[in-house]
Amino acid sequence: SRIGRPLAAPVVARARRGGSDLLTRWAFARVRDALYWRGLAELGGFPEPDAPTVLAYHAVEDVDDAVIGPWCVGPEALSRHLDALEAAGVRFVGVRDLLAWLDGTPLPPRSVLLTFDDGYADLLENAAPLLQQRNIPALVLVVGEQLGGWNEWDTARGAAKLPLLSADQLRELLTRGWDVGLHS
Repeated sequence: SRIGRPLAAPVVARARRGGSDLLTRWAFARVRDALYWRGLAELGGFPEPDAPTVLAYHAVEDVDDAVIGPWCVGPEALSRHLDALEAAGVRFVGVRDLLAWLDGTPLPPRSVLLTFDDGYADLLENAAPLLQQRNIPALVLVVGEQLGGWNEWDTARGAAKLPLLSADQLRELLTRGWDVGLHS
């Protein structure tokens, strides 16, 4: 950081002034690359080649809301995501597979764990059937003290009020093979 900023500052300033000549582009690329590699090293290097990918979803409904909308995906979009992932050859894994991997059991190549944060009630109607049709395991992470309530943490910031899974709805997901964990 002590070296990166002094080196980057004149290059960034030159680019902001509209510099697009060969020297500016070359210097910008070198600084960008150096900062990338330094950041990668600070984070411990490349992830393990067979490490699973965890994809985190939230509400599975189309929500036209500036605060929470970007965190939501409609059921049609989720279906397209799943189709694309399957076409790309990913192997969906469950929590037990992930725990076994942490204990040394190998996972299939291109393993993906799907999670659904906060436990929105729409999961039962909008996500569960899509996953069940494809035999894809999933993990829902609920806000423990909010079962059957709504997303109070978002509404406090002006977001749309969305219902959360009740205890009975959570039990229904369990009967469909979902894993459950606590988000907070």
